[in-house]
Amino acid sequence: MQAMNFFAGILLLLMPEENAFWALVGLIDDYFDGYYTEEMIESQVDQLVFEELMRERFPKLVNHLDYLGVQVAWLSGPWFLSIFVNMLPWESGEIYGINFLTFFV
Repeated sequence: MQAMNFFAGILLLLMPEENAFWALVGLIDDYFDGYYTEEMIESQVDQLVFEELMRERFPKLVNHLDYLGVQVAWLSGPWFLSIFVNMLPWESGEIYGINFLTFFV
């Protein structure tokens, strides 16, 4: 499972190993089913939606990235695949992890 190591690490810091394992399994099965398949269809769909939002909100930035030959998904893909956990400082990640888990309870 690509990029889930960041989230798995936070789960391991917040709960016992077996609970963290089953929380990760439940999270992927219930909310990210198509994200971590070989085709990564759900992730690709989210990337396209995000790129369209970027084009609407930040057209100059996306045009500049296009000019440089850089796709938005190259930059944002790791954020989505790791559920944004690897983009935050640990202090924020700890709060995020707790709030995230509360949401799914």
